[in-house]
Amino acid sequence: MWTRVVSFTFLVFFVWTGIGIAEEKGVGIISKKEAGTSSLWEMGYKYAIVIGVSDYKIDKYDLTAAANDALSVAQVLEDKKLAGYAKVIEILDKAATRQNILREMETIARKAGPNDTVLIFYSGHGFTSGKKAYLLPYNGESEFPETTSIDLQTVVEILKGMDAKQKLLILDCCHSGAAETMLALARGDGKRNVDIKDETLKTLTGEGLYIITSCREGEFSYEAKGQGFFTKHLVAGLMGEADKNKAAGGNSDGYVSATEVSAYAHYKTNKDVEDSLGKSQHPRSMGAVEGVIYLTNPGTGGMDGSPASSPKLIASITPFPEEDEGYVLPITSPKIINEIGMIMVYVPAGEFEQGSNQGADDENPMQKTYLNDYYIGKYEVTFGQYKNFLEKTGYRALPDWVSKYSITDEHPVVGVSWQDAVAFCKWLSQVSGKNYYLPTESEWEKAAKGTGTREYPWGNQEPDDSGVYRANYNPGKFIEDGYEFTSKTGNFMDGVSPYGCWNMAGNAWEWCADWYDEKYCQQQELTNNPKGADTGTKRIVRGGSWSSQKQNLRVSNRHCFLPESQLNIVGFRCCCGQ
Repeated sequence: MWTRVVSFTFLVFFVWTGIGIAEEKGVGIISKKEAGTSSLWEMGYKYAIVIGVSDYKIDKYDLTAAANDALSVAQVLEDKKLAGYAKVIEILDKAATRQNILREMETIARKAGPNDTVLIFYSGHGFTSGKKAYLLPYNGESEFPETTSIDLQTVVEILKGMDAKQKLLILDCCHSGAAETMLALARGDGKRNVDIKDETLKTLTGEGLYIITSCREGEFSYEAKGQGFFTKHLVAGLMGEADKNKAAGGNSDGYVSATEVSAYAHYKTNKDVEDSLGKSQHPRSMGAVEGVIYLTNPGTGGMDGSPASSPKLIASITPFPEEDEGYVLPITSPKIINEIGMIMVYVPAGEFEQGSNQGADDENPMQKTYLNDYYIGKYEVTFGQYKNFLEKTGYRALPDWVSKYSITDEHPVVGVSWQDAVAFCKWLSQVSGKNYYLPTESEWEKAAKGTGTREYPWGNQEPDDSGVYRANYNPGKFIEDGYEFTSKTGNFMDGVSPYGCWNMAGNAWEWCADWYDEKYCQQQELTNNPKGADTGTKRIVRGGSWSSQKQNLRVSNRHCFLPESQLNIVGFRCCCGQ
């Protein structure tokens, strides 16, 4: 049994019931009346922000399972057939700063339209100071809540500012009302404790806001085996158990509603905690909304009696405008967090279209290429992760000028040679017992492109189409996109690749394993796990950088540098074999 002290988890669903945007539809939320007259849930663009903090800047706040709990929720939301969220923004551990969290919320608030769905999930510490409830971000301090933490009322006000009628807030914490501060709470007992009273929660409810808490006031929210009991049953409920379990109020109509999830979590969590620990934990709910909030479609039968996987119920409309037929969400792809906190996303085995018939000579012809399955870094290797490698191994230091471009621990590391990147991967392999390596250019391109013929990781739109920047690059003047040099990893949510990789266009060129050969694509059939040219003088880099023009951001663009080069525009990300 593991400790998760002062953990606070919440989930917010915002639902608009107005007229939708025709080209952006998906399974979502309707009323019972609408369900009786329409076989298609017509919804707008569906956004989700998933936040989890286990590894805090101040070590005494560290938790055990918060980030993994967040990933387990994200896994459900990213399932195209189950939940259909077109974008799930994950902000985990060191990336979950106060600034980042609020910025992402405000960005979504500005982008969400009148028929969209917005979901926010937070897993980490929460506490009360005076009459205010706070969330503790990665860099927060409970002693200075006003300036370092996030007032829950601020979050609610951001969300209320959106044009939404229905909202669901789920808190995985205990709001015991105890007088102890976070720092005085005992650790090591597997309890999550948050000093947030019922009366505080009730002040946050209002028209259209429904709240589910993981326990009653005065109880604790427990966890064991690296996962919270409540989150475990929340996820199971969203995956269909809440709809199927008649004893918990499920009606087996093929859709999971908010009330079904609440009833199922109440039914299962307390029984599980009693059987496992001999304790009590009673999830509950408060507030009210109009209609029925449908969260997922597990496929046990639709509202009109047809299978939930039928095109009658799940629109075969791509979740992004101007998508090609090869669009793939990272929805069925498992994610892992390795020993140094690096998130790896899964790329399944299969063919994809490598190269381009319209690009430079060294990119053509386009060929079908088969790759085995593998994991690849969701983000570029950060400055902080690379410094950890240097501290643990005594490997050669980076040039002093690197800190000008890799400004914080969350920025991508630059100034690394190809040999440096290989050395990092070898060290990570030793630390983890798994095989980490630089991706081949084929593996890099598939992770960036998916299985279709898109020009950029996000599709075929220009990097700054409609004034929305999808990458950190040089659009004509260096600071037009907001960054003079590199940006933190995890920025530019509109530029995420089909498998959920961030910043594969711009920010920093990324070393690949292959030698560069200008004629390689013309001379070789790239049919089965190609490894690149046998020899050469330069190594492949992909993706472009903060100083690149937009043509270098194309997913099929090939470039190269001498392997010993240490440049302010080059970094890397890792692959991991199965």
